[in-house]
Amino acid sequence: MRYPRQSGIALATALLILLLISSMVLGLTWLVMTDQSLGGNMSSREQAFYGAEAGMEKLTADLGNLFSQNYAPSGAQVNALVTSPFGPPIINGVQYLTPTGALGYQIAFPPDNKGNPLAQNHTIKSGTYQGLIGLLTPYTLTVTARTISGSEVKFQRNVETVGIPVFQFGIFSQTDLSFFAGPNFAFGGRVHTNGNLFLAEGNGNTVTMSNKVTAVGEVIRTNLSNGWNTNTNYTGTVKILNVPNGNTYSDLLVNQGSLVGTLGSGFNEPTWHQVSLGTFNGNLQNGRTGANTLTLTIATPALGGTPIDLIRRPLAGEDVSAPGKLGERYFAQASMKILLSDNKQDIMNLPCVNTGTQPVDLSTLGVPLGSLPGWYTAGIPLPISNAGGPNYNPADGYWIANGKPIITGFLKIEIQTAYGVPCGTWKDVTQEILNLGLTGRNLNPQGAYIAPPAAPALPAFNTGRAPSACPDPSPNAVIRLARLRDNPSTSSPGGGCGATSTLGTDYWPNVFFDTREGNPRDNCPLAACNLPTFGGTMHYVELDVNNLVRWLTGAIGASGTQAKDLSISPNDFSIYFSDRRTNFTAAPIPGGWPPASPSGNETGEYGFGDFANPPDQFGCPNGVLDTGEDLDGIGGAPLTYGQTPVLPANLVANAPAFTANPHCNPAPIWPYAFYSSALEARENPPLFFRRALKLVNGGTINLGVCPSGVNCGLTVASENPVYVQGDYNSPGGGFNPPYGAASVIADAFTFLSNNWNDVNSFSSPYSTAGRAGNTTWFRLAVAAGKGISFPQPTTYPNPQDFGTDGGTHNFLRYIEGWGGTLNFRGSIISFYYNRQAVGLYKCCATVYSPPTRGYNFDTDFLTPALLPPRTPMFRDVNTIGFTQLLLPNQ
Repeated sequence: MRYPRQSGIALATALLILLLISSMVLGLTWLVMTDQSLGGNMSSREQAFYGAEAGMEKLTADLGNLFSQNYAPSGAQVNALVTSPFGPPIINGVQYLTPTGALGYQIAFPPDNKGNPLAQNHTIKSGTYQGLIGLLTPYTLTVTARTISGSEVKFQRNVETVGIPVFQFGIFSQTDLSFFAGPNFAFGGRVHTNGNLFLAEGNGNTVTMSNKVTAVGEVIRTNLSNGWNTNTNYTGTVKILNVPNGNTYSDLLVNQGSLVGTLGSGFNEPTWHQVSLGTFNGNLQNGRTGANTLTLTIATPALGGTPIDLIRRPLAGEDVSAPGKLGERYFAQASMKILLSDNKQDIMNLPCVNTGTQPVDLSTLGVPLGSLPGWYTAGIPLPISNAGGPNYNPADGYWIANGKPIITGFLKIEIQTAYGVPCGTWKDVTQEILNLGLTGRNLNPQGAYIAPPAAPALPAFNTGRAPSACPDPSPNAVIRLARLRDNPSTSSPGGGCGATSTLGTDYWPNVFFDTREGNPRDNCPLAACNLPTFGGTMHYVELDVNNLVRWLTGAIGASGTQAKDLSISPNDFSIYFSDRRTNFTAAPIPGGWPPASPSGNETGEYGFGDFANPPDQFGCPNGVLDTGEDLDGIGGAPLTYGQTPVLPANLVANAPAFTANPHCNPAPIWPYAFYSSALEARENPPLFFRRALKLVNGGTINLGVCPSGVNCGLTVASENPVYVQGDYNSPGGGFNPPYGAASVIADAFTFLSNNWNDVNSFSSPYSTAGRAGNTTWFRLAVAAGKGISFPQPTTYPNPQDFGTDGGTHNFLRYIEGWGGTLNFRGSIISFYYNRQAVGLYKCCATVYSPPTRGYNFDTDFLTPALLPPRTPMFRDVNTIGFTQLLLPNQ
């Protein structure tokens, strides 16, 4: 039985329970809805956060890529990074806008007076480049990311681009580096190699490393790079700086290298770490103790080049396919470029070439004066043959038919009147330069003309009578393509010198004999020791530096001053040179290497790689790719297309004649075969790709003052070997003002003293006594190639250093018997292996006897304003600050 009061209580209880359940459902619903809202907000904020981070990384990468292609980008180029085709990344639901609706993707920099990023020189405080002076430019990157729902994140990053000039190093090597001088050696400056470092010194002497030394590879004290054990003849002292920024030293002992022995032996631990970071306080490091690889911009993955591309011609179309790589080449950066090829299309199809003017056909300048092109006013033809008849006659020695040109090919000279990336504006000045003259003086003033068919005598040069005793037929010539022959038909006061002539038969090519290039071993290859080889007979173009300076400054000619763009190049002038005449491949090389020129022939390389052959005492080719021969790193068989003679047109019957190498049989015409006489080597065109550039009259380089307040400088970059004859950038024969910063970048670099004469190289091809050098002064930075080391042969007696690259003290080459002192102040840079001057290092019987080396690092290069024009740089982008901004107005 229920009572009425009980029924009311049950109803109230049910209502209360229902209310409680409803509240719980309502709360749960509200909680779920709140969580969903919060989750959505969090997701939106995360989307904005990662969007801002992605934008910041892209903007940083785009700045780095721009800097890798152009170390001094304009303000417009930097500002373009925030818009298409660059701009922020595309992310669904993310916009890059500020609260005011402006673009939230910005890069800012302190501008100079032209609106370009202001770069300043600062000492780098830490990292790989610590202690060097870099060209630093600060940037502020700001990225604001917003989502559709209104979430917003703002990042700001401070970065600086850093350019490290390579000539701030006293010595730098892309590959293995060796020190083993006999006499005391202390060059100075910072030393770095991306390879291994071999340290030794001759008995009783000292090599002193007076600045920080770093090697990415190993530091070897027990052996030379050819394997020679340093306990024989190399027990001298190696001193390393032991206090940062100090001047006290400790000896690096033979058992203190990074390995217990030579390459392939075990790590010398813990000794090496204690020595590197303890004894020497980090002044001697390898990759395991802190050294890092330094890479030129052109060799970065972004550009895909190699260091030797600095001096190579570009490929056709490279301005479209690889503009960043093209912009790093000296070819594109030059104030003036001088190009020679056998096929004019090999010039005209290049990028950055003025196509409005065709190259000059040099064969047309070898005909009688009345037939010369109308524009040519200098009145001096290039050489034509003086053959006595239709058949080869050893009495006159000419291979070319009578009256036919000896010098051929196409020449184009241009100046850059307005700089741009990758190509500026170029003006053809070939005719103007040739009208200043193109031939040189008689170098061997010996008596009167001897009429054909009798051969002109070849006496040794009379050292009591300098070549300058003869008048210069082209006193204003910037380049000289030939010279008056020893016994010209027109005499002048002074006896047998000759004078400016209208007869092409009065001229011979510019040529000398380089014993290092011409003989695979350091011995006399023939009983008579008097015949030059084909491979060592170097045909060169002479660049008169003094007349070049006069032309660039307006003292002669009309267009030289237009080659100056101080807004881009504050230290100004650079010259690019490439002579590819007689450079042919016989057939395509497997693997499509090297890249073909427009004609399918030119490579820019000698193409003869069978030259080391360690087991053979005469260096005869063996058809096997020996260690030291793979200059391009392509493997396979050694390259041999360069040993195929390129026979010139208009040969007389039965020419050319040659003398076979008696040690290598059978003996075809290959680079180590001999001319039948020195006369034939001097008056005929080359049969092999043996081209070079010789710099003369460069004692004073006075190009005026640049806007930076220092003297303008001069850089010469050459795809060919460069020989510098006489005092260079050293007024009065000393390191005295006035001088500008100078550099040479080339396939190989050779010093020629004030006493050098081309004639003596033929009269004494294998005797240094007949090529006597004397005290000479050189002030310049040099970047060039060297050879690959190979194991020291044991099958026959060899000098202890044969198989090395010659070491740092021989990196700058000699081909004279030096007396006196070779004074050199500059920087020594090894970027690549030689591709043209591939002759092995050898000393000291037939190639050279060393000078007293007065070598010193030029500390002026530590001041960026005093660096040579277009100094190559190592480049980097450093992040110096990163912040997320939380501001009420962001």
